[in-house]
Amino acid sequence: MLNTIISYLHSLGFNHKLNEFKNNYYSHPNYPSLLAITDSLNLLGIENVAANVPFNKINNLPTTFIAELVINNKNNFYIIEKINNFLYLMIILKGKSIVFNPFQIFGQV
Repeated sequence: MLNTIISYLHSLGFNHKLNEFKNNYYSHPNYPSLLAITDSLNLLGIENVAANVPFNKINNLPTTFIAELVINNKNNFYIIEKINNFLYLMIILKGKSIVFNPFQIFGQV
């Protein structure tokens, strides 16, 4: 989970805040949790929202976002990017990004 958040922050240009984010996250009383992530981002002034979004409302999300998905009965966080009516799922493994084949969104993004 943490590698995904760090990669996302890095891609948004928040490199200078990564160590402070980690310190806030690890010291949070609800670590490890989504609350610890959102509180740590809030402390750094990084805009974020935690929400349960139905699939048919994905078009309301930013072009790139983090989603918690259940794959093979395991919950995990993934970076999702919307490009030309396709969703690209990015997984961070051992510090490297792996992009899965896109799946098309039905309807307009």
